[in-house]
Amino acid sequence: MADGRKRLYLLTLIALVGLVPLRATAQGFRFANIPWGSNGVTMKQMMADQGLSFVEVDSEGDYKFKGTLNGYEAVVWGLMSTNGVAKISVTLFTPDEKARKAYQDMKTALTVKYGAPTEVLERFDPPYHDGDGREDQAVREDKGHLLALWKTPVDRDTSYLGLQVTAKLNVFLAYEGPGWGAELDKRRAKPRQNNPF
Repeated sequence: MADGRKRLYLLTLIALVGLVPLRATAQGFRFANIPWGSNGVTMKQMMADQGLSFVEVDSEGDYKFKGTLNGYEAVVWGLMSTNGVAKISVTLFTPDEKARKAYQDMKTALTVKYGAPTEVLERFDPPYHDGDGREDQAVREDKGHLLALWKTPVDRDTSYLGLQVTAKLNVFLAYEGPGWGAELDKRRAKPRQNNPF
């Protein structure tokens, strides 16, 4: 009975928040069902539908949103290319002691949606180990690693999804569309402002 309630709670949470849609889409991995290549106007509307407020467009042309997702304060970035949105990054600002639990809950929800992750890295480097009561400290020191990746091409869509606990004990998700690799290369090739070299 408890397992059934937990499953119902998880599915309800997914449906209400919209962080991971309940049906698989023809475009692979997408946040809030926002199509890759959407313009800023479309993205603003679809983010607003999730309860996220538009904050600003930065110097790179990327869109920043704030709100609450899965019960945590969140910042969401829509990273743009010349063809529209190419990546969406989500940071859930979890209390330190809840980061690992929020990660596991999100991994479970994403697994229900997309199937098992393609890769999982969940380990603690010495002197830490799982169950020692110092897991959060290990993560802060980059000796605790909690990361799951999903990559399953759908038709010609090569998007993928990453989930991890950061060194600041937040939960981070990255939805990367098929055009993100080229956009990232372009950004890396730009001369950096204030670069003394």
